[in-house]
Amino acid sequence: MSCLFSFSRMFCDAVKCNIILNHAASLVERLYKQHCSPLPPPSLFFILFYKLAFLVFSLSNKAWKSKPPTLKMTTIGLIPGYFPPSQQNYDLLLTLWKWFPAFASLQWFLSFYGMGKTSLPSSLFNIPGRIAWFTMEIPGFLTLLYTFRTLSPDDGLPWQNTVLSALFVIHYIYRAILFPFLQPSMSPIHFTIWFSAFIFQIINGTLLGGWLSGYYHGAAPITASAWGKQTGILQFSFGIAVFYLGLVSNYYHDDELREIRRRELNRQEKQQQMNQQQGVKKGKGVEKHYEIPKAGLFKWVLYPHYLLEWLEWFGFWMACGWGSVPARCFLVNEISSMLPRAVKGKKWYVERFGEEKVGRKWAVIPGVL
Repeated sequence: MSCLFSFSRMFCDAVKCNIILNHAASLVERLYKQHCSPLPPPSLFFILFYKLAFLVFSLSNKAWKSKPPTLKMTTIGLIPGYFPPSQQNYDLLLTLWKWFPAFASLQWFLSFYGMGKTSLPSSLFNIPGRIAWFTMEIPGFLTLLYTFRTLSPDDGLPWQNTVLSALFVIHYIYRAILFPFLQPSMSPIHFTIWFSAFIFQIINGTLLGGWLSGYYHGAAPITASAWGKQTGILQFSFGIAVFYLGLVSNYYHDDELREIRRRELNRQEKQQQMNQQQGVKKGKGVEKHYEIPKAGLFKWVLYPHYLLEWLEWFGFWMACGWGSVPARCFLVNEISSMLPRAVKGKKWYVERFGEEKVGRKWAVIPGVL
């Protein structure tokens, strides 16, 4: 009988979560149809990602019991006390993480950035683009999953904790796994960039996973009533909708950049076929081919995909509740690390294409910067 009761509670929570995700997806699709070009078919995959990620978390979670969860102060793990961290090490790591913007600000003074437009053509420390991207991004959600599952109370967590973890996983299914292999080509990434991103993902996944598992005194709520006081269903749902809007819009603008290289790749292949008999040498390759994009928000800014990723994590922070320090740090740290690249990227566009072609486009925030 108790097993049947536990299952029925889990099923009810699953229905609640499903309703929220469906409403979020429908809201974003209506906004796009009203104000933007038709939603690209590949974006429908994100609806499936929501379903899939939620299903995985629901089936792997233990059924909730009627009593409040008991926090697990674990001393086990791959590296006891560090991975996952003890409470003392967690608090220290979170304190250091708040100072990340100071480290990221060094980009304003350094000309070196060994990836993308400014990648080094030849270096002993270069890593092939797709391999580097995949291996430096995937630790983020793997670490969050490991920390979340290891530190979660034995008697379960509210469905909101699971949904927020699923949102993080959904983003990185695209960003870490799909993105590098959807690219027609990728420039090599320098080891220093790879290593910095790898460490960023490990720390961020650890802190968010620990917070979502209710691991320390300022962590996520671990009861339904506590969630009601922290965010309420409206703020939680709206945060998910904002996250979903940023996610789909990010994909849309990423695909516009991919389309530029797809067109160039097709042109080069046709040209190579035409000149094959004449012994024409192979071209420079599409990884170094650039144009000024024009679709969507590219009409006004050069890096809308940066802005939309910030929108994603703003929605995530909103859904977590404004008191979530790791979620706030993630957003602030993303902005502090990406903003210098956007501003310098605009200078790169002006130097390459001229002030006249770049026009009055902003770097990343329309009307501001």
